[in-house]
Amino acid sequence: MAYARYEYSGEVSVGWRRDTTIFPLDAGSVGDLRRGSPQPEHSRSVPTADVRLLPPVTDTSRIIGVGMNYYDALPVGVAAPAYPVFFTKFVSCLIGAYDPIEMPSESVAVDAEGELAIVIGRRGRRIPESSAIDHVLGCTVTNDVTVRDFQSLSAQWLQGKAWDSTTPLGPWIVPYEDISPDARIRTMIDGVLVQDGCIDQMIFSVPKLISLISTFMTLEVGDVILTGTPAGNGHNRTPRVYLTEGQTIEVSIDGIGSVRNVVTAG
Repeated sequence: MAYARYEYSGEVSVGWRRDTTIFPLDAGSVGDLRRGSPQPEHSRSVPTADVRLLPPVTDTSRIIGVGMNYYDALPVGVAAPAYPVFFTKFVSCLIGAYDPIEMPSESVAVDAEGELAIVIGRRGRRIPESSAIDHVLGCTVTNDVTVRDFQSLSAQWLQGKAWDSTTPLGPWIVPYEDISPDARIRTMIDGVLVQDGCIDQMIFSVPKLISLISTFMTLEVGDVILTGTPAGNGHNRTPRVYLTEGQTIEVSIDGIGSVRNVVTAG
């Protein structure tokens, strides 16, 4: 079962996707899915190909990113961090699964980072690692697009991460238990594979991240955690390779689906 937020005939809805069809649900947001069991309206079903898929979260969500969270992405000779690198993005960063990525005109070093995203479905503070998954609504796919030349301007990453209309999220939310622990994340640029990693290579697991984040902030329904990227991003290649206008970036995760976006001038 997968849940999507979508636009059809000018109306924004939440729906249940089955195969190539979306069935509208009596839910105002994906957060409502945990507060009840809305029934699909079969009489109003629409083909997935006819809708515009939107980011599956609403404008009340917070987005917490995690850096340096894959063993295979650590630079040679660098030890795994003892504590995660956290940063924030904003809802204004988000775009739908197939919307264009707006590349900032101020940058010459825009980079792609395929990642697993976790959507929170139950409010909590100081959540034990042992029960962290009880607070998860599901998983989705993201491309944590990063503006590297701005990221390097200070020790804080905000100015490299929080650009408007740069971060695809989608295409839908899949239950966490449906994702294999050895699911792979793949990023392709114009059909060329540049990232191919396994989620079991995370330094800090999903339950660990939820427990750590909820120590210093209350996690709310609809909050999103971007769990980090495996090896292969352009910034860490030799020579470095950055995105250019007109390229198509596709990030896919086994068991979920993919986001596919064209880079346009911002």
